[in-house]
Order: sequence, then structure tokens, then C-alpha cells
Amino acid sequence: MTTLSLPLAPAGKAHPHPRDVVRAELTKFRSLRSSYWSIAATAAVTIGLAVLVTQSTVGSVTDLSPAEQASFDGTSKSLAGLLLGQLAIGVLGVLAITSEYSTGLIRTSLAAVPQRRTFLAAKAAVVGLVALIAGTAISFAAFGIGQAILNQQHLGDSLGDPGAARAVLGGGLYVAVIAVVGLGLGAVIKHTAGTTVALVGLVFLAPTLMDALPASWDAVTDWTLPAAGQALATAGESAGVLSPGRALLVCLIWVAGSLAAGAYAITRRDA
Repeated sequence: MTTLSLPLAPAGKAHPHPRDVVRAELTKFRSLRSSYWSIAATAAVTIGLAVLVTQSTVGSVTDLSPAEQASFDGTSKSLAGLLLGQLAIGVLGVLAITSEYSTGLIRTSLAAVPQRRTFLAAKAAVVGLVALIAGTAISFAAFGIGQAILNQQHLGDSLGDPGAARAVLGGGLYVAVIAVVGLGLGAVIKHTAGTTVALVGLVFLAPTLMDALPASWDAVTDWTLPAAGQALATAGESAGVLSPGRALLVCLIWVAGSLAAGAYAITRRDA
């Protein structure tokens, strides 16, 4: 009795190159309609609030004392919408991972990329880069429109003013941070609704609860994402606002922590 042996097909790549994984993640990201809607919502909220806040300021300029006008921070006024628009960009990061769980595509993705940490890192790189580019563009647009309105009463700033350019760039950076944190939370929770609720609690509810705590807890409040975002998008220095360096450190800790939690979750359980 003879045994027939079939020729073995050449084995595919067991470990795809990270560059190929990033390219695949970029293709998936562009195919999601929600990606464009999230960016559009971020732009609409941020720029819309820039118009409302600066227009309101122009209308009440007579109520400002000479000292208040001298210390007026027009840059922060025009970037105030970022602290609300952050939710839309956070949902961008959430959907980048939870949409794969909801459709079952995560099984195909992890079969193609067995290195789950590489998979999550590539997704974070794509989400972070897109959010950084979009956030920076939106931040510059809000700044330009806001200053055009404030200049009606000679209250506007220019990018050459101390701290203005840093605040505008910091606002764009903060948008990218929120998107990546949303991705990390999504990898842990897996469900879009649950992750969105967690993100809302993190960026809106947590600071409110912190404000209700005794003054001895103020040091804890300084480590929240909204505190860091306010510092990054503020041109001048004021009491109770973190320094830009401290704010950047807080953002890095949140990004590293959320991605580490996401990596742990995605490698410890089945898709």
C-alpha cells in the first residue's frame, strides 16, 4: 500500500512586517464612514464654539476692566471648543477597534496578524497620526476664525504672541491623545456604547466629581486628562493650570496606560 503525499504549499508570512500591518490598518480606517463623520463633528463643534465664545466676548467687551483687557487670553477663548470636541475625536478612536468586534472582523485581523501587540500598536499609530493631523488643522482653523472675530475689538492674538503657537499645537496634540486613549479603552471594553460611556465619564464626569472633593485632592485632579488639555490649549500662565511640560507628561501617562491595558486585554482573551 502506497501513501500519496501532497506537495506542501509555501507557508505565508507568519509574522507580517509592521509596515504592512500599518498599511492594512490605514486601509481599514479609510473604509470606515464613521472616521470622516467623527472628524467632521470635531471640526463643527470646535469651530462652532470658537465662533460663539469669541462673538460673546466681543459683545461684552465693555464689561472688561482695563486690567482684564491687558491680560486677556484670546487664544484660549478661540480654542475653548476643543474641550467639547474631544468627545467626537475620542469616539473616532473607540470605533477604530470596537467596530471590528461588532462585525467579527477582529478574528480575521488577528488571524492575519498573530502578534496582537503589533496589531494594536499599528492601529494606535494610524489613529494617533490621523487625529493629530486633523486636530492640528482644526485647532489652527478655530484659532484663525476666533482671532478674526476678536480683532473687531482689538483683542485678537497672533501666532507670534508668547504661547499662542504652542497652545494651538498643544490643542491638536491633545485631540490625538484623546483618540488614542479611546482606542485603548475600546480594546479593553470591546463594546462601542460601553466604551463611549467610559470615555464620557473620564473626560467630563471625573473632573466634576474631583471638584466636589476636598482641596487636599487637588493634586489628583491635576492628573486628569481635561486638566492636561486645558493647560496645553492655554497660551498664558494662570493659577490652577498645569505647566505645559507637566500637561504633556500627564498625556503620555494616559496614552501609555490605556494602550498597556488594551494590549494586556487583547492578548489574554479570545477575539
